Amino acid sequence: MPDIFNILKSLGNVDITRYSDSEILTPQNIVSDMVDLLPQEVFNPDTTFLDPAVKSGRFLKEIYNRLFNSPLLSYMNEKERREHILHNQLFGLATSPTAAALSRAMLYDTAVYRGNIVYADNYIARVSSSKGKDIKRIIEGAFEKDMTFDVVIGNPPYQNGNQSIYPYFIEAGLDLAPKVCMITRNNFLKSEIMKDTRNRMTQAGITQLKNYSMVGDVFSGLGVSVAIFNIDTSKRNVKTVYEEIVKGEIVNKYNDNLQACIVIFNSQEEINIYNKVKLHAQRNPFNVRVGSVNAFGIRSNGNIAATGYHINDRSEQSTEYNITLVYMGDNKKPYARFTRLEDIPSKRELIDTYKVLGAGVLNDSKMVLTNIRLINKHSAHTNSYGMIYYSTDPNKAIAASQYAKTKFFRMLVKMMITSRETFAPYRFSLVPDQDFSSNSDIDWAQTVADIDKQLYKKYNLSQEEIDYIEQTINPYD
Repeated sequence: MPDIFNILKSLGNVDITRYSDSEILTPQNIVSDMVDLLPQEVFNPDTTFLDPAVKSGRFLKEIYNRLFNSPLLSYMNEKERREHILHNQLFGLATSPTAAALSRAMLYDTAVYRGNIVYADNYIARVSSSKGKDIKRIIEGAFEKDMTFDVVIGNPPYQNGNQSIYPYFIEAGLDLAPKVCMITRNNFLKSEIMKDTRNRMTQAGITQLKNYSMVGDVFSGLGVSVAIFNIDTSKRNVKTVYEEIVKGEIVNKYNDNLQACIVIFNSQEEINIYNKVKLHAQRNPFNVRVGSVNAFGIRSNGNIAATGYHINDRSEQSTEYNITLVYMGDNKKPYARFTRLEDIPSKRELIDTYKVLGAGVLNDSKMVLTNIRLINKHSAHTNSYGMIYYSTDPNKAIAASQYAKTKFFRMLVKMMITSRETFAPYRFSLVPDQDFSSNSDIDWAQTVADIDKQLYKKYNLSQEEIDYIEQTINPYD
């Protein structure tokens, strides 16, 4: 059973990596690595395997090879072994008729024989419209009988148009089998929208997780970073072996229980820091002060989000046009125009506060949060900025801006993002609030570096944890 895609590449330098936006072929080395994660005892004559999104047949072919060479099936002759594996153990639901035909050719040496590779009409569209609730029903309808499996493995579609659909396949996998191994986008690690799915995964028992954090590292030309996870529900309380991989090198590795974590962290040091600040952040959360990027309902180009019309503003301030509206220029520098209070679409009650702003996009870099600045009262901003803090007291706002510039603060934000994320209160969930008055236990008049030292001491961080923050986050200039 040769790999058809390798043959095509060798004959005409044709390297097929995808059929459509929803159908991305998994490289053979990744397929082999994923099958390696499965325990050896599954390669027996009774285990059933399902790929719920067959595109190339590589997963099923790799499993076929492992089963065929397993000593647990050696009592059968080669013909019996082949027929038993193909007829009784391997199943796939194809994402398209093309995927079905090529997968059958890969597995059965002929595209004509249907076997256990089936296609359901409008499969991806039906998954999208039902939000995954129909996957089990689609599978059983396609095979024309009730189906249960021991292992679900594969690379599910990530998107259908603008809709993210891979979480539906994760949930369906957990409904269909006690063991689930998939490669998906890695935003499930920290996403707010996916927190219920993530919690279900960690509670079910993630034994291994490989996070390819660099965009395009696995799927070249695809603008996402991905992760492989292996879930075994018989090992619910086992620690997870986590690896972060960049360009083939392991850059972070730990072995810890993730069931109590709010997100899946990148390192043991991050877990340790989280354990020291989580109760403080829960009891006294900073993120209740944080506004969304769209707090005032004004887009970066000055258009009102609700209507699409440009806000009524002027280049010069006057008695009537006396509200400063802060834009971000092409050079990332702020500039001001002026509007009227009655023209502000929302959150007018915040106009007369001092505001600490940051760039409207957070990034998983050594800076994390950029363009931190303080603006005066009688002001609003476009969604090029997010509102980190606001107060009627200018001294508290100044102190809060100092806090936002610390490595401690930005490390806690970084721990809640995967790559580039829109500014949102959720991303500040690990940040504990502070007393920004003159009675504070932190001296806000000190330099940002000195404030960091005070915060490290306040939260009893070890030297190892401090070193990790200092090496991970750049100073704010």
